Amino acid sequence: MSKSKLEFDLYFSSENSSETFKLLELPPELCKLIEEGIEKEFTIRGRPSDDAVFCTSSKTYALRSIALSNIILLATSESAPGTTEKLIIRDEISQLIELIPAVPKLQRLANMLKGCEYDEGHERDEGSEDNNDGDERTIKRARVTRQDVKNEVQASDSELVQGFKEYRILEVDGYLRSLTPAYLTQILETTLNTIISQGFPLPPFSVSIHKLIRELDIEHEYPQTILRQVLPWFGSVDEDEWIMDSSSVVKEIGLGRLRFYKEDPANLNTFIDEWKTAVGDSFAEAVDLKLLEVPGNYLLTPESLNSHISYFPISNLPHSASELFADLFLTRQRWLADDIKPFLSTIAIDNKEKEKLLMKFARATTDSSGCVWYTARAGQI
Repeated sequence: MSKSKLEFDLYFSSENSSETFKLLELPPELCKLIEEGIEKEFTIRGRPSDDAVFCTSSKTYALRSIALSNIILLATSESAPGTTEKLIIRDEISQLIELIPAVPKLQRLANMLKGCEYDEGHERDEGSEDNNDGDERTIKRARVTRQDVKNEVQASDSELVQGFKEYRILEVDGYLRSLTPAYLTQILETTLNTIISQGFPLPPFSVSIHKLIRELDIEHEYPQTILRQVLPWFGSVDEDEWIMDSSSVVKEIGLGRLRFYKEDPANLNTFIDEWKTAVGDSFAEAVDLKLLEVPGNYLLTPESLNSHISYFPISNLPHSASELFADLFLTRQRWLADDIKPFLSTIAIDNKEKEKLLMKFARATTDSSGCVWYTARAGQI
């Protein structure tokens, strides 16, 4: 009687390989991208001390281990003609790794580039200068490359590109430099003034980028290599045409003005007037406080005839959920949902995740007018 095709001999590998392999559970949307051949390369990113993340070309996923109720045996098959098939157990797997969409951890960019700021006049400090002894010395600065960032920052390549834009990072002579906010504001204000004074066409604000950069270089000595990186942050470039996103330019100039009021709040109407003056009459209608809401940038006193505004940037807040909520409730004892949610952008990927965090770290109460307020849970602060 012939042996059934389902018969096999089972062996354990002589090598001690328990938990050598890891079982990864992929989200359905990622499986689809892999099956269609869209996603082909994946990386695990972070320093040895970090909780590792899984990165595709465009998204970041947190890794979470889940214990399995039943052990999975990983086996390989060996067979030869006329013999019973052999199954050799290579590993015993008692847990799988789940991928969860996560916020890219771009905050490390700022820390990596401390001391590498690019400001007015810094285009001349790449060489050397004289010290007190009259000897020539080279200015020392941290040298951070794109590859350094990819090795350490837990974000996908696409998210890193967006991070360079959000953190205003330039590439100068092959190294990364963060553009100072004051210098950026100066460049943008000068750009708007140049557009008006030179008679460039207004809406839709499409101008020759070559002509504009040349004008800014000749009249104001802004380096062309810097301008070619800065202007695309605030619009799109189609061949020689720069199509300006006026809202993003006006927003950045507003932030530049708002930074003066970190310690001492400004009267809201006074601040708005200063902002309109900075952008000029042609762009004053675009000034809107809503531009500064996301991510969190300011604190506003309760609405009244004498409202005040102060600079309160999300970048200065902690990046762990418990510390972030502790800081927020030390700043204010209670928050409206619309006021607190912008400050959760660095720890929550969407509004659903923000609601979960509010339920975990805050207590909701409703006042007589129907407004929902969030306060710290007992013992949190």
